[in-house]
Amino acid sequence: MATPDRFTCTLRIDIDDADPALLDVELGVQGDHMHIVRKASGHRNALDFHRWEYPVEPASGHTDWTALEEALATHAGALRGAQRPLSRYGAMGQAYWWCGCFHDNPPSMVYLRAELVKALAGIGVSLHIDNYFPSSESAFAPSAPQAGEADDLPAAAGHAYRFWFDEPGKKINTYLVDGPGAEGLETWHRFGEGLEHALTRISVAPLAESGNVVVCEHIQFAFDGGPVIEPIALKRLAEEGMGIAILWKLA
Repeated sequence: MATPDRFTCTLRIDIDDADPALLDVELGVQGDHMHIVRKASGHRNALDFHRWEYPVEPASGHTDWTALEEALATHAGALRGAQRPLSRYGAMGQAYWWCGCFHDNPPSMVYLRAELVKALAGIGVSLHIDNYFPSSESAFAPSAPQAGEADDLPAAAGHAYRFWFDEPGKKINTYLVDGPGAEGLETWHRFGEGLEHALTRISVAPLAESGNVVVCEHIQFAFDGGPVIEPIALKRLAEEGMGIAILWKLA
């Protein structure tokens, strides 16, 4: 039997040398307080900064979720009262959602309903979706990342993205079968640029004809991360009343 996907989900604020405890007061929410230190090694720069992170994790480690959508909806609801300061930190590039997706049997899908997109847009921070594999022994898995690399921003070269519009609520294989296929779709290697181009097509193709979900086929060639949905893109999706489905596959 296939192992189900697992997800982790936290909201992080990186604040240089400030005291993370001050954010508990400003946000009205208790978070974890961390001091991130890493020595320079090879192409990786040294790191030395403080981080505030929500939710506070249990002593046993990260909380795993079977659906990223459920994790985001739960945390976004708990942070609703802190939207204004979070949006400010998001605008400065200090606050972001960090979501780990641990796969065993591709393909898989992250589906954000229009209502959830609206809630995330109200918080106003970017959404980082990073893809990992639970074991390098999997027939599908490339080599596992080295220790300490999980927080490095993803490179663009190892990913390809294709976008189209469809109806909400389908299963992943239905989206893939009903989709237009690779022919006639432009391939992007930077998710943000491809999503922006897709959203500009809304003014050309009415939603009644094109569907009210943006579907992204994400093909991953290397073990190095995944898409980032910026606050401006979340806001645009929310204004159009659209959800987004990201269909993850290995090359």
